[in-house]
Amino acid sequence: MDLFLHARDGCRLYARGEGEGDQRAIFIHGFPFDQSMWLPQLASLGDTVMMLAPDLRGLGRSEGPEDSSKYSLEAYARDLADWMDERRWEGAVFVGLSMGGYIAFEFLRLFPARLTGLILMDTHPYPDSEETREGRRHAQLIVKTGGAESIADSLIEKVLGSYTLAFRPEVVTQVRAMMISAPPAGLIGALEAMANRQSSKPLLGDIAVPTLVVVGEEDMITPPDQTMAWAAAIPEAQTVIVPKAGHVVNLEAPEEISRLIRDFLERLSA
Repeated sequence: MDLFLHARDGCRLYARGEGEGDQRAIFIHGFPFDQSMWLPQLASLGDTVMMLAPDLRGLGRSEGPEDSSKYSLEAYARDLADWMDERRWEGAVFVGLSMGGYIAFEFLRLFPARLTGLILMDTHPYPDSEETREGRRHAQLIVKTGGAESIADSLIEKVLGSYTLAFRPEVVTQVRAMMISAPPAGLIGALEAMANRQSSKPLLGDIAVPTLVVVGEEDMITPPDQTMAWAAAIPEAQTVIVPKAGHVVNLEAPEEISRLIRDFLERLSA
C-alpha cells in the first residue's frame, strides 16, 4: 500500500505499508538506499506484524529540501514520529540498518516511550571520526558534480560481502539500482546529517526495550568484533552474526533476517 504524509516543512513523504496484526514495526533504510531494500521482509512478515517502510526525506519517492543544512538525524526521527501519529500508532518496534540504526538511536533519544522493541543491523552508536567526516564532505562534492552514479561503483564493494559479490549478482544489481536512482540532494543531505550526528553510546546502558543486534560476518563498515563490543553494553541484548553477508545483511541473507525478525516479534508477544 502506498502512503503519503505532508511533513511540517511541507515536504511530501512516501512510505510503503504492509501486513496486519496487533504489533507495529517501522523499517528504516540505510544510505544510499530507499524503502525498497526491505521488500523481502515486507513480503514474508505480513502475517505477523503491521509494517511501515518510509523513504527518508529526500530519498526514494520522498521530497526533501535542496539545502543540505536542513537535514539531520533529528529531522528524520521527527518525520517517523509524524508517520506514527498519522497512523495512530502509540508505539512500534524499530528496525534500522546502518544509517537507519543511527536514526533509531536518535528516535530513542527523543521519544523513548514510543519504542516497543529495537532491531539494529550493521550499525553502531559512535559519531564520525574526523577522517570519516572528511570522507563524507568529499562524497558530497562528488555527488554535486557527478550525481548518484558517481559514488555507486565505489560503494558497492564496501557495502556487499565477498560471497554476495561473487555468487549473488541479482543482489549486486538491485543494490546498485537503488544507489544510482537516489536523488542527489537527498544523498548530500543524508551525508550532512550523518557527519553532524552526536554519539549514541551514552544511551546504550539505559535501553529498556528488547533489543536484537545483527551484523553480517563479512561487513567491512561495521565489523562483527566492533559490533559485539558496543552491543554488550545494552542490557540483555541478543546478538547475531550472519554468515556470508556484508553490510546490507537483509538483502544478502533475506530468509535468515526475516526469520530473526519473526522470532523476535513472537518473543515480544509471548
